Amino acid sequence: MVSHHSLVFAHVYRCVEKGIEVTGVDHISAKFTGLSATVSPGDKCKGIFVTLNGRNNEMYSTTPPIGNIVGWLRGSLLSKVLQYDPKKHGDKVGTWRLKDIPKSCNVVASFHGN
Repeated sequence: MVSHHSLVFAHVYRCVEKGIEVTGVDHISAKFTGLSATVSPGDKCKGIFVTLNGRNNEMYSTTPPIGNIVGWLRGSLLSKVLQYDPKKHGDKVGTWRLKDIPKSCNVVASFHGN
């Protein structure tokens, strides 16, 4: 843990036998609006980087998805996890309500229940 307020984690994982290295800096942001919450990568999130040493240090990067939680106080929970393009959607993501999610975002998972 790099910081406890706001919560920031730095990590490095290595598998020498397979030639894989994973590094990253994660920062989770939660925003509460009325009876809903949005959990998203924070402004300090640099993403997760996977390096394949056996492929001439080929590198892949990703950022965590966004989750929206609705109805958790009313007893009718609805949560969606989104995959989005940070270059296209930028800082607007943390302000979305479920009905505001653009069609260009991919819903990775959806949870609901009473």
